[in-house]
Amino acid sequence: MKIDLNPLFSGMKKEIMFEEIISFQEKDLKNTSIKGLDKVKINGNITKISEESVNLKMDIKSSMTLEDSITLEEIEYPVNIQFNRIIDNNEEDEVKFTTVCCSI
Repeated sequence: MKIDLNPLFSGMKKEIMFEEIISFQEKDLKNTSIKGLDKVKINGNITKISEESVNLKMDIKSSMTLEDSITLEEIEYPVNIQFNRIIDNNEEDEVKFTTVCCSI
């Protein structure tokens, strides 16, 4: 997912909202303990804090199928992650934010 932040810094928008659904194929889960993964739903927003930083908030929801290590039965495991990160364009270890790229 790529999100253009130019509207924030040009003053056209105060907030950028986004929604994305990501699907994974069986080959993506190969060599993991995950037996299945429902579509991953991402809802979020980005707001400008200063000329050099933005705040990225995301809610990530899905459901994984895992294998119980004792019974070997498949177990559904809900995934619900709240992500809140300030991205500063001056930090060397951070992604520069002309566009924000998120991958799971």
